[in-house]
Amino acid sequence: MLNLSENDLWDFDTDIVTSSFSLTAAWTLIEYPIVYHLDGGINASNNPTTYNINSSLIIGNPTKDFHTFLGWHRRADYSDEPSSLIAEGMTGTLHLYARFEVHSFRLTYNLTYPQLQTINDVFVADDANEDCFATVDQGNALSWEIVSSNVINPLSVAPYRYFPDDDIAYYTAKEGSNYYINDSGVAFAWGDNSHGQLGDGTTIDHVADFTHDPAMIQFDDLAEGETVTTIFAGGKTAFAITTSKRLFGWGYNQVGQVGDGTNIDKLTPTLIPIPGLASQEYVTKISSGPLHTLALTNHGRAFSWGFSIFGALGQPSLTDQSLTPALIDNSALSSGEIYTDVTAGNHISFLITSEGRLLAMGDNQYDQFGIQGDYGSMYKLPREIVIIYNGGLYDWEDIIAVEVGNKHVIAMTSLDRVFSWGDTNEYGQLGNANERNNNYNPVEVYFDDLPYDELIRSVRVYDDSSFAITERGRVLAWGFNGDNQLGFGDRVNRMYPTLWPNQYALDTIIFGEQDYDYGATLDIIMPEIPAGMEFSGWYTDMTMTIPFTDTTMPGSDVQLWGKLAFIN
Repeated sequence: MLNLSENDLWDFDTDIVTSSFSLTAAWTLIEYPIVYHLDGGINASNNPTTYNINSSLIIGNPTKDFHTFLGWHRRADYSDEPSSLIAEGMTGTLHLYARFEVHSFRLTYNLTYPQLQTINDVFVADDANEDCFATVDQGNALSWEIVSSNVINPLSVAPYRYFPDDDIAYYTAKEGSNYYINDSGVAFAWGDNSHGQLGDGTTIDHVADFTHDPAMIQFDDLAEGETVTTIFAGGKTAFAITTSKRLFGWGYNQVGQVGDGTNIDKLTPTLIPIPGLASQEYVTKISSGPLHTLALTNHGRAFSWGFSIFGALGQPSLTDQSLTPALIDNSALSSGEIYTDVTAGNHISFLITSEGRLLAMGDNQYDQFGIQGDYGSMYKLPREIVIIYNGGLYDWEDIIAVEVGNKHVIAMTSLDRVFSWGDTNEYGQLGNANERNNNYNPVEVYFDDLPYDELIRSVRVYDDSSFAITERGRVLAWGFNGDNQLGFGDRVNRMYPTLWPNQYALDTIIFGEQDYDYGATLDIIMPEIPAGMEFSGWYTDMTMTIPFTDTTMPGSDVQLWGKLAFIN
């Protein structure tokens, strides 16, 4: 009998059988290789390199920068279903092909360029170091500063830095007090608050900038859902109309110009009733002079209140002050004729009628009635101002707007003609070239800086400075400029309408966007360069100090910044 140990193997070629015995079969598992095709990726560190028929394994996921792993395939063309399972019973060399999806990234081009500004309106302050504004679209403005020192800040472009987070529905200003209403109907103010005209309950001036918010006007008596739609700046007083057509007033009230029946300054908005309004009649416009106020209704009736000793209220009797609104005399109107506009000045008032006539009442100390030889007269009831210059107005031509300054008046007609008159042309405020003489009668203002087909859209007067805005949104200015009121960046008065240089604001737009796979070759787009301008190239930072030099797409979204600028 053979004496074989348990682990001895029987050799059928050399071992001899000498007695009966039993042989037990011994098996060794075959280890088959696993070949990984990683397509540039990195295999999971614990993935096996072999397997056998008894193996049941889950193959781990490889990684590849800026790629997403989609699965293991048995076929190089990925035509089979992906699987990470090595199932029991499989044999043979196993090829595993890693399939990845490359990440895609976005290249965004931000282009800054000088955008020609179209100006809508002009607001001029009256005190040193206060900002003046020329409003443009989308809540932006050109700004310049009234200065009394030897340093002149030229006209500069700036956004309404006072309320960068609000959408502006309405803006107005006068004599250094500024007001705006946001899209939610909430009203704010900043600037001069010497008589409570900011309406925040104080007499503290408010400086609004990046670190100081404007004052919220305290409308304590609004009904639920009632909001402010319009504010009329009167210098030291202010008025507002709400969605319910109610009128509120506040500010300087020493002679009753707020109209609430008292002569005490109002630090917050106070409801102003208008006696005698018809059903569905309401105030549509307010105009305030230094000491009196005019109101116009949707029925074409006009009311007045405040200081009346010089007849500016247009009421038959003269008293020191009228503390509540009273109807303006309409004896100068023809049958069916109504008032369509009101403008208050310094002890003088102007009214425009539905027939296109201009009426005035009050003190003629500065020849603002346009009547030669009538200096110093006073008219307590409205009387017509007739333009006789060059044969007068055409039969089909109407007065449509009037603005009054310290000592001069400017009116605009339906044919876009502009006329001026007043006591003095010392600073050129009448716009009559180099003639310093006064105009007792209205004289036409000519705009020689404009092409013949560019018409005047509106006029503005502030003290002794005059402005006109064209239909193309360009501004002409003339008159007093001793403290840079006209915005030319100097102290030179202009004796005739002088066109502002074209005003540009830097605007930034998304010029283009491209999507690239990681590592793809870039095809950089370039802006068209207008004549007289140059392009900075593309940079990776907003300050444009780090040029973009990549030729293939990096593994992240990229913001590029570039700038078009005028060639000096």
